[in-house]
Amino acid sequence: MKTNLYRLPLMLIALVILTAAAWAGLIRLGWRLPALQPTLALNHGPLMVAGFFGTLISLERAVAMGKRWTYLSPLMSGLGGLLVAFGVDGLAGPVLITLGSVWLVLIFVVVLQQHWAGYTVVMAGGALALFI
Repeated sequence: MKTNLYRLPLMLIALVILTAAAWAGLIRLGWRLPALQPTLALNHGPLMVAGFFGTLISLERAVAMGKRWTYLSPLMSGLGGLLVAFGVDGLAGPVLITLGSVWLVLIFVVVLQQHWAGYTVVMAGGALALFI
């Protein structure tokens, strides 16, 4: 079984974002945990949905399609999620997450051209909702 090594860093990025998002969720629940950065608890939702799921789902689509250009979506979402998780000021994190979601929509345009089915339409709708 051949494993492409460039998938591993993307999976690790997703796991780091998931950990930060879960940590933020525990803080929001009232657990007295140290915040990695001041706005971590406020970023729980965006980290979980756009950062973690955006990275993980787009990585799954990239693996399924087997085309190198599709890996830009999880890369952008993942890097953006890391920037948000670690409190990097500015728009770089949100912009990268948004670009990752746009790229995921483009991936689904190709998927729908190749395989129009109810479940692919629903998944494309989810990608579009992530972008919006």
